[in-house]
Amino acid sequence: MHFFNPPAMMKLVEVIRGDDTSQKTIEQSVALLHQLRKKPILVKKDVPGFVVNRILVRMMATARLLVQEGMASVEEIDACLKYGTGLPMGAFELLDYIGLDVHQCVERELEERGFAIPHGDLISSKVSRGDLGVKTGAGFYRYSKEHPRAAVQAELANKISPSLILSPPINEVTLLMSSSIASRDDIDAATTLGLNFPKGILGIADELGIDAVVENLERLKEKTHEAWLEPSQTLRDMLARSELGVKSGRGFYPCGDSIPNHK
Repeated sequence: MHFFNPPAMMKLVEVIRGDDTSQKTIEQSVALLHQLRKKPILVKKDVPGFVVNRILVRMMATARLLVQEGMASVEEIDACLKYGTGLPMGAFELLDYIGLDVHQCVERELEERGFAIPHGDLISSKVSRGDLGVKTGAGFYRYSKEHPRAAVQAELANKISPSLILSPPINEVTLLMSSSIASRDDIDAATTLGLNFPKGILGIADELGIDAVVENLERLKEKTHEAWLEPSQTLRDMLARSELGVKSGRGFYPCGDSIPNHK
């Protein structure tokens, strides 16, 4: 059972099935979590990052890649996510809060377990200087007693499309679904309850448009040559069937279905 920090406040818990986990153990774990008034989601296979952190790290990697390729600035990406998408923090603001050294270790461990991570010195150069984020007073932003939070300017929110940043994480969750690692509803519960998205990432995908997601992935892959940006077969099949989301009446959710708010 993977609780989230702080566990007394966070409702979501990932229940991960290992190679030798019995169905009885899964059922008892879920029953215990219900008694604790938690929301369990089932991760049907033990994969690096489970569900929530796999989505988060993919979003962080995309944000870093966009900056390294000169497609957007740190501030533009954070303003877009915070004010344009409704996330509680921008990607780099959150990195500063987590600690750049901690995130660097997380990426290294995930990469050793087969999760593709883009290379570059955007984070490592700051870590080598000791600029680790909030805890050292400097990271991607500067912090002090007078200014304990990152200064993210709302007027920069429209400089980059949220779709460009969120398309790779959307692609990642379709791979989780097609590999029978997690269900649609559990993935959306994971993003709302574990990452504080305003709605589930697949509901967001339906609003952005599946065609836009595929187009963004192809654009980013052509520019960066990163193999993990290849659109999944799930997305390509949806595009071929004209299941484009809200604008076509069907996407990850059928026409007429209200997109659930798991909060």
